[in-house]
Amino acid sequence: MLVGASRLGSEAIRRTEAFVDSVVDTVHPIDRDVAKIAAALRARHKSLRLPDALVLAVGRVTDASAVLTADSRWRGVDRRVQVVR
Repeated sequence: MLVGASRLGSEAIRRTEAFVDSVVDTVHPIDRDVAKIAAALRARHKSLRLPDALVLAVGRVTDASAVLTADSRWRGVDRRVQVVR
């Protein structure tokens, strides 16, 4: 998320961070449960990258009602996935 903003400069980084701060109320740590679920997801879905598996694993551990993404490749990995445009 910050890679694109970093390419655009400090103002883009500031705007992106402000947006994230406005919608994210909790940051969940990567603990043993998250790591185990992420590993299982990657074992079943060969093309799933580790950062994506960690996000999906946190969704499971926290029993999130939804995991939002713009990446349509996440469809079918978890029932919580909602692709937004």
